[in-house]
Amino acid sequence: EPGMVDLMYEVREGRGTGNILFGGGLSSNSGPFVSINLQKTNFDVGDLPTSWGSAASEILGGEAFTGGGQTLRLFLAPGSQFSTYRLSFFEPDLLREHVSRLGLRLDLYKTYRFLRTHDEDRSGLGITLSRRFGRYFSLFAGPRLEKIRLTDIDPNAPAGIGLDSNYRLWKHTLVAGASYSTIEDRFSPVNAEEI
Repeated sequence: EPGMVDLMYEVREGRGTGNILFGGGLSSNSGPFVSINLQKTNFDVGDLPTSWGSAASEILGGEAFTGGGQTLRLFLAPGSQFSTYRLSFFEPDLLREHVSRLGLRLDLYKTYRFLRTHDEDRSGLGITLSRRFGRYFSLFAGPRLEKIRLTDIDPNAPAGIGLDSNYRLWKHTLVAGASYSTIEDRFSPVNAEEI
């Protein structure tokens, strides 16, 4: 059409889609701990490095595992009385619908708690499907499977724990809920009128 021009853009991923947060603390309930939180937004599980020799430079340079809109998070928090480790993966647009999207979240976690009467070891897997309706509202639901193991049980432990030196329990849970949020960026919220 007269007065119209075709434009073609070549886009490259900018810096800043990943972050590492370090922390720590002291709690009267769980003792001292340190934490490391690694998160990569705009992750792409299918964007493999071209070769294993250049894998580190491609990952750090944003040329591999980048561009799919997914989120990968690794959280490590070892402590003297309580430790937790979690790996999470989130695909916000499973069917590539772009607006009312179907999302998938996978969570693997492991926690250790060292108590006076026993030690507790929990391993879990959670799978959550979410459906976004418009920009701000979404529903989510999914199963969670957890294996709980108690060891080093003191003979004077509460009766509910059991008398075995090793006690195992499987816990099955169904999680469901709704979310409504107008926050553009959790780390830098702005007023919608300013946009």
